[in-house]
Amino acid sequence: MELVLDRPDEYFEDPRHVNFKPKRLEAYMETESGGLIKVGKKVSINSALVSQSPKVPLFDNSLRIYFVPKAESADWINTWSKQNALEKRA
Repeated sequence: MELVLDRPDEYFEDPRHVNFKPKRLEAYMETESGGLIKVGKKVSINSALVSQSPKVPLFDNSLRIYFVPKAESADWINTWSKQNALEKRA
């Protein structure tokens, strides 16, 4: 997560990015069934990808990781739609 957020200080000075710091974020990956799994900060991406259940697919040879501020994660998860996620793949 820290690698993804390796940005200039000006990025974090923007009021919209106050919660975009590794300690204030949660990471989620989309599963094969269209759902989400939370990926812990100490879990390697490789471990998540080789997991037998739930399966985490690659999309167009790319990995989808969603970084969401902890303060907004409950609302974000409530708006997640498996159906919409599956339709985007088609």
